Amino acid sequence: MKSLIDQKPEEILSRVEKMEFKWVLLGGIMLSFLGGNVNVMMLSFFHVPVSHMTGAFSHLSMVYGGGVDISNGLVSLWIVIAFFVGTFISGVLIGKEAIFPGNRYSLALFLEAFILLGAYLMVQSENKYGVPLAALGCGIQNAMASTYLGLNIRTTHVSGIVTDLGLLLGHFVRGHSINGKKIGLLISLLIGFLFGGIFAAYLFMKGGKAMMIFPSVMAFSIAIGYWGLQKKNWL
Repeated sequence: MKSLIDQKPEEILSRVEKMEFKWVLLGGIMLSFLGGNVNVMMLSFFHVPVSHMTGAFSHLSMVYGGGVDISNGLVSLWIVIAFFVGTFISGVLIGKEAIFPGNRYSLALFLEAFILLGAYLMVQSENKYGVPLAALGCGIQNAMASTYLGLNIRTTHVSGIVTDLGLLLGHFVRGHSINGKKIGLLISLLIGFLFGGIFAAYLFMKGGKAMMIFPSVMAFSIAIGYWGLQKKNWL
């Protein structure tokens, strides 16, 4: 198989169309599982979500509106900042909005894995600032791929997924045709996030904070898997 550099634009487009859905579906499920897992793990420790910013912003509102300790408010502020920095880093590394073969996803995933490992080590020593570090990893993951089939792909929260599902079904009721791949992908992301959280809750119940190593191990595994597929020119 020719490298991406040697291929003509129409050949690249054909390759994208043929390979994207099965790999995007598998990768999306794994990453949404990871996103749900990280979020529940950190919620079990700090009670503020790290994989999406709505909860952190609401927590900030509670702090400055009164009733929540200011030190916890600072952690929430750092969660927001760290997530933003993570998306910025991902934008620099990946460099494209649409999912595309050959991008440096494995590098971004390895970086996320190291960051999640650092978050794990900090949480083990009761350092609350391990939580913003986890948010940094989530920011990198969430911005890795922005668009596919006209959808905004997010793997660390589900608000957009539920919105897009409702919108597509509403269009269907109005008599518009809908792309079955879009429905399948959105439902898969939703299920992945749900079961990632369920598994995290189970691990935390069985092993406590020691089980927070799992998201880092999973991120490493996904990175190695993607790197291996690239080496075999399967992507």
